[in-house]
Amino acid sequence: MPIDWAKRFQKYRFLCVKLFTEPTLGRIKIVIEYLILICFVEALFLFAIGIRVMAARRPLLFSAKWILAFLAVAFSPAVVLPLGMPSVSENPIMLINILIVVVVMIVMAIAIRGYIAMGITDESFRAALHNVLQKLDIPFEETLGHIKLTSHDLELQVAVQSWIGTAQIKMKQRSGKPVLDEIVKAVAEYYQTHETKINKITPIFYIIMGVLMLAMGIVVIGL
Repeated sequence: MPIDWAKRFQKYRFLCVKLFTEPTLGRIKIVIEYLILICFVEALFLFAIGIRVMAARRPLLFSAKWILAFLAVAFSPAVVLPLGMPSVSENPIMLINILIVVVVMIVMAIAIRGYIAMGITDESFRAALHNVLQKLDIPFEETLGHIKLTSHDLELQVAVQSWIGTAQIKMKQRSGKPVLDEIVKAVAEYYQTHETKINKITPIFYIIMGVLMLAMGIVVIGL
């Protein structure tokens, strides 16, 4: 049965009427299918992270670039969709909206660096870091939120949100990335070889959000 794009347009007029000066079925189709794609891509990402932690019953460490990519996909409709509109250059609100998203993503790119740990507890993450630094024979001095690697003249920045079981670990100096990569690799190996308690709050939240994003995509397809 062919899809009635005109009927879909009526259901999504709150999106489309404001976006297009002269709405066409072709553009409406692109808008709807792009939003469906976004739903499925984000659901896949959320499932992959959440199920991985819950199934392995071990904390997971991954590059913060994945979070940045997730945010870029989430915000992309606000930038991508208006670009093909004939009225975008004449609509200051659209241009300001695009600019806001671009600025936010630049700030996020600066702030979200290093690696993200998920499913950790404050105690297990601290123990893992201490064990790894001693194993790698890296002398260190620990202060609140910082670990100074004295032999390398580098500063490791650690931000732990213990109540939701996540942490961000990054090197203050960009030149210290090889050392950071080595430390993170060793921490991941530590978690694979040591039994530790995991915090399930964020993984469960990711799975729930993945289900909701998947349901949204399916509902839109069925309309």
